[in-house]
Amino acid sequence: MKIKNTMISLLGLTAATALVYAAGTAPVIITQPQSQTVNEGESVTFSVVAENGSNGTNDFTIPLSGSVNLDMVWIEPGTFIDETQHKVIIDKGYWLGKYEVTQAQFEVVWGDNPSSFQGADRPVEMVHRNRALGFCIMLTEQERAAGRLPEGYEYTLPTCEQWEYACRAGTTTDLNSGKNLSDANKCPEMDEVGWYQYNSNDMTHPVGQKKPNAWGLYDMHGNVSEWCLDYESVFLPTGEISHWWVTSYASGGCWKYRADECRSASINEFTATTVDAMDYTWNYTGFRVALVASTQTEVSAAADTLTYQWYKDGTAISGATASSYTIESAKQSDAGSYTVTVSNGGGSVTSDAAILTVKAKPEALSVHRDVSVIGNKATVTLTISNAPKGYFATLEENWQSKILTFSGISNDGTAAETENGMKISWSGFDMGGNYQFPGTLTYTATVPEGTSTTVTLSGQLVITTSNGAVSADIAVQNVTFTAAPSAPVITAQPQSQTVSEG
Repeated sequence: MKIKNTMISLLGLTAATALVYAAGTAPVIITQPQSQTVNEGESVTFSVVAENGSNGTNDFTIPLSGSVNLDMVWIEPGTFIDETQHKVIIDKGYWLGKYEVTQAQFEVVWGDNPSSFQGADRPVEMVHRNRALGFCIMLTEQERAAGRLPEGYEYTLPTCEQWEYACRAGTTTDLNSGKNLSDANKCPEMDEVGWYQYNSNDMTHPVGQKKPNAWGLYDMHGNVSEWCLDYESVFLPTGEISHWWVTSYASGGCWKYRADECRSASINEFTATTVDAMDYTWNYTGFRVALVASTQTEVSAAADTLTYQWYKDGTAISGATASSYTIESAKQSDAGSYTVTVSNGGGSVTSDAAILTVKAKPEALSVHRDVSVIGNKATVTLTISNAPKGYFATLEENWQSKILTFSGISNDGTAAETENGMKISWSGFDMGGNYQFPGTLTYTATVPEGTSTTVTLSGQLVITTSNGAVSADIAVQNVTFTAAPSAPVITAQPQSQTVSEG
């Protein structure tokens, strides 16, 4: 990998500051693999987020005036996957404003403050794209005149890709906090990272009050939407390019947007059909500045390719060479300590250990029925095994006959007639999800005396738990009743008699 080292002096420091991605630096792990507990047979995935380390680039502060500064954060080159599942390569590092440009900063450079929501530390708004770009041009001239910016570097607006890459800071989720949105409108996950429709009170707020992303950038998900460098001239039906019909872009959420409009991937299009196509202003649109190299100046080299090797209990896992490792169906033998070593041309780093605990697969819920028949009476015993605790449970025994009567029903079970026969049922509930179904149930079924018949019996137990409903069918069984034999009837009594001897 060839790297051009460009040295400049920032802020009048005597020591030169390198504006390059430095090779020979080991990776840095951003997100460690997490310990997990799963049931036997379940899938489990370990993952790591890492990036190339930095050696020689620094964040810095621009002294706009005696009391007003503008903080810049170095963004390493790298890649990200956009919402269309395309890989986007950022092959040069750059600096991006730590905060949205404030009203105080804008007024120092531009000389006025057009904002609707006044406040020195609030983001400037009511600034159209061309004025935002003009601010960057004036800042470039000011810093170059002060000797703090060499030829080949300029302040400008970030491209949409640079903005999203910096916003994500290595994450793949809706928000750069590592969380996805739980609702498209009012969403609690937004409260920690940005001002939006449901927490802003319909106004901007001082910058930097919400949680920053992993790279130290604030308010990317909401305060004001931020102008980007991108714009697009529209082709007319004749095939000519219309410079009077232009789409410009702003990234990120703002104080008036819904949660789903504040995602890392959110890009807002503004299209107009006049000469002032990029000169419209809104009180929810501002900007932050980027410091980049011109096409003639190489600021960074493509970061070294990261490689991965996963280990279980210290032994390399064959074929486990991606940023994530999945076990499709966990076994008891998979339990153990998992680590991953991430390497590049500059070295390697090993993750913290993630412990996998595999619980034995719980035995299935079952119900065994035992029936003892004597004549016209059947005694039924139900034995329930492996019943989980739940919110609600019901067990039914269905007899396909209506000539039965029942007695001795345990545990407050009830008997009722159905369309096709009779049923015995038990039920119970606990709103806390801790209802435990009885282990044994008994009852007696009787047919009229003198009746011989065979009745089909079936049943089912259903328990609703926090993980859904579980059920067990009770085996279909034919129960045969026999009429008790009647006592003999003497139809002719023996008669008394008198006879002679012999």
